[in-house]
Amino acid sequence: MFGGWLTCLPFLDPAVQAVSVRLALSAFPVIVAGLAEDLGHDVSPRRRLLAAGISGLVAAFLFGLWLPKVDVPVGDALFAFAPFAILFTVFCTSGVSHAFNLIDGMHGLAAGTAIIGAVGLSAVAVQSGQPDIAASVLVIAAATLGFLAINYPFGLVFLGDAGAYSIGHVLAWVSILILARDLDATAWAMVLVLFWPVADTCFAMYRRWKNSQRADQPDRLHHHQVVLRMLEIRVIGRDRRHLANPVATLVLLPFIAMPTLAGVLLWNNPAWAFAALVVFAALFVVSYRLVIGLAQRRPAGRASLGKEADRPPAIMPGE
Repeated sequence: MFGGWLTCLPFLDPAVQAVSVRLALSAFPVIVAGLAEDLGHDVSPRRRLLAAGISGLVAAFLFGLWLPKVDVPVGDALFAFAPFAILFTVFCTSGVSHAFNLIDGMHGLAAGTAIIGAVGLSAVAVQSGQPDIAASVLVIAAATLGFLAINYPFGLVFLGDAGAYSIGHVLAWVSILILARDLDATAWAMVLVLFWPVADTCFAMYRRWKNSQRADQPDRLHHHQVVLRMLEIRVIGRDRRHLANPVATLVLLPFIAMPTLAGVLLWNNPAWAFAALVVFAALFVVSYRLVIGLAQRRPAGRASLGKEADRPPAIMPGE
């Protein structure tokens, strides 16, 4: 995917090349850490997150900018202090980078989410008069689409940690570039554009805290995983993971696109973008609970069978 993106660079406009090269260079540390994990070396999530932070610092240095505001009246005053603004920017972009890795659990899900996010960011960049960023992120979307054609529906290749972390890093920094160059753009819209991985990560942290688990302890209770399990139990069948996997992605992508569309439409309206964010966050939690309920409900007509194998398992231990 990254190779396809870099191959296009000689044919791009110089302004687009300048943005793309700096994005690619800044992603190098997190690519190395992710690739090491993919090749079998033990690179803990904390170390990969640290590598994402280093990539964020490199991006801040190469571009000479960072998050200028968050559209919170009191909080925005803190961003006049550059060290705070830089550290907060690196924290946010590292989180998004890590979030894309967390949703990389089904064929086409992370790549499809990345394409949706990239197209959304490109649309915002066009509206804010930044054609170089728009073109650069569209090239990223095209390269990811080429990967998706092989990844979906059969999973012939995978993003891996290197691919997931790097695409998250790049998209997060594209949103920072848009915000820093045009102060009319709102940070809440950027969160909407990249809503799904961010929401899934935040909810996972809350879920693990509630269940007295470490925040970096992996589980199989992410939104896409419970949707997959619900489809297996209620619709497709438990021994048909090869079919349930791509179907779950197909079911989720329209829902992933909805907040992105809202972010594009509300790119320069902080109040409405924040309101939309609250609504989508609530819908995310409600839909998660509904899917859990469907998965745990005994299928009609099976109560008399009395076989353990016919009972949908509780897929949320402790809740």
